[in-house]
Amino acid sequence: MDEYGFTPHERRHPVITLVGRAINEQRERFRWVNQELTLRKYVVISVGAFKEDMENREDYRTLLESIHFQKIDMADAVVLIDEKARGKHTGQEIDYAIKTRKPVVTFTNIDETDKQIRTLLNVVR
Repeated sequence: MDEYGFTPHERRHPVITLVGRAINEQRERFRWVNQELTLRKYVVISVGAFKEDMENREDYRTLLESIHFQKIDMADAVVLIDEKARGKHTGQEIDYAIKTRKPVVTFTNIDETDKQIRTLLNVVR
């Protein structure tokens, strides 16, 4: 046990990276999916910046894409927050996840998405 009372196994939760169009219309969806997956014992990595929050987003596009690909590398699986949240760059992220053998799940509802992730990752709860 560590100083917090957990064994290493108890601290190992599957890591999920969320992907989707980082625009205001999807902001609440990102927040809600993050919350629901967290409550199902996943470590969730989300987008770092929304388009509308940045004046010069295009100046940072290469950096933001590079960081998000690294977030995919860190994940056990990738969750597309909504099929309608799929843009050009999201498609590239999904292609990358597939090429790097990360399971990709499209969020439908929390129960079904949790079940799909657990099945793909062979997680027993």
